[in-house]
Parts: sequence; C-alpha cells; structure tokens
Amino acid sequence: MIFSSWNIRGIGKPNLWSDLGVICKIENIQLMAIIETKSEIPPIDTLWKSAGFDKMIYCPAKGLSGGMCILWKSFQLTFETIAIHHIDDRFVSIHYTNTNTGFVFYIIFVYAPPNYREKSEFWNKIQNFIQALNLPYIIIGDLNEIQCAEEKQGGAENNQTRFRRLLDFKENNELTDLQTMGNEFTWRKKKTGP
Repeated sequence: MIFSSWNIRGIGKPNLWSDLGVICKIENIQLMAIIETKSEIPPIDTLWKSAGFDKMIYCPAKGLSGGMCILWKSFQLTFETIAIHHIDDRFVSIHYTNTNTGFVFYIIFVYAPPNYREKSEFWNKIQNFIQALNLPYIIIGDLNEIQCAEEKQGGAENNQTRFRRLLDFKENNELTDLQTMGNEFTWRKKKTGP
C-alpha cells in the first residue's frame, strides 16, 4: 500500500481536489491524509470522491488551526484492511493489516500544534499513546518542529530547546527520520520586508 500526507494549509484552495486526484493517480496512492485543512466543516462528498477516494474520516479544525481529512480507496486494498484505531484533534491512528502476509502496523497521521503553549501537552499525549502500542508504527505528517537550524530559513531565531524536543522524542521512541525527496522546503511564508 502506498500512503502519503499533504499539508495543504487550507481546504478551500482552487484545484485542490483535481490536483490531489492527479497526484494520487500518478503515484498510485491509496491512503492520503490532508493536513491543516483550517476548516471545521468536512469537504463535500462529491469533491473528495472526485479525487478517486471512497472512504473518509474528518477531524475538524479548531477555528483556523489544524484539521485533518483522512481519505482512502477501499476498492484498491485487495489484500489489506484498514481500521480506524484512534481519533484525536491532533492525530489519527490507523490499524493496517496485510491479510496476505499477516504484516500488521499502525499509521499515525499527525498535525502537531504550531502554538508553543500547546506543544508540551501534545508531545506528552502522543508519547503516552505510542508507548501503549504493541505493534510497529510509522508517524507521518506535520510535527511543526525542526531538528536543526538548516531545516528553517528566516523568521524568529532558532531555539535549541525546539531542536531538543523533537530529537528527544525520536530517541525515546526509537524513530528513524526518513529522508525527504524533492524540494528541501515544502512551503514559505509570503511576507515581504526584512
């Protein structure tokens, strides 16, 4: 199974669903998390179904912060089963089983809070959640953290505490960072001035 995560920074963008459909068809993606929808209202069925999906779980945003839409193509999962394991406002855990091989693991889609005041609670919550899992897992999404100064350009000065939080989380949970392919930076704020 091929799965992916896309931080779209707002669900109301023109061409979103047609672009998503093209990308998923080219890359043969069967499970997709659309992160940071910035909407309390789920997308209209005809929109996400037009992108080729037949199943959807929606976690609403809080105002204009967060929101996740998990989509999948159940008709393409011949030897696989997907079951929603846990839904939270910041992460969704999916229990994946390959019925052909017996391989089972969790896929955890994450949109971590960008607000510093909410980060400690989030890190504690997800830490406790994954420590209770008894199967392998993969975490995919937007952690809203960086692990070194080279992962960020501009903005506020880098803070070593921010690096430490993510590095400690990875170390405590024996996580491996999969290398990014493609653009080094996935988005930039469109601000002008110094």
